[in-house]
Amino acid sequence: MLWPFGHTTDEVTEDMTREQAQRFRDVGREMAGSNGYTPQQSSDLYVTDGDVNGWMWGEHRILSFTFEMYPASGGGLDGFYPGDEDIAAETERNDEAVDILLREAGA
Repeated sequence: MLWPFGHTTDEVTEDMTREQAQRFRDVGREMAGSNGYTPQQSSDLYVTDGDVNGWMWGEHRILSFTFEMYPASGGGLDGFYPGDEDIAAETERNDEAVDILLREAGA
């Protein structure tokens, strides 16, 4: 479960207060608790520039997360193209997390 920002390892920036960063952490951890993913600021996985989560929050204050869904580890490029027999289970695994995000988006 990845949240902004990817371009900096700083949690607090001119675009995010300490309280806002804590909300991302709390929601990310709750979602990860439901699907077994690792909750982290995007830059903790790898530094990126211009990602959608940063833009959605920085420009529009939209609570935005990336679900790094499949595979659990490794897999290379093949990991981004699961077999059709895996798609339903991997998608259903996130039902509760999506419900949490929808609840929080309306808060």
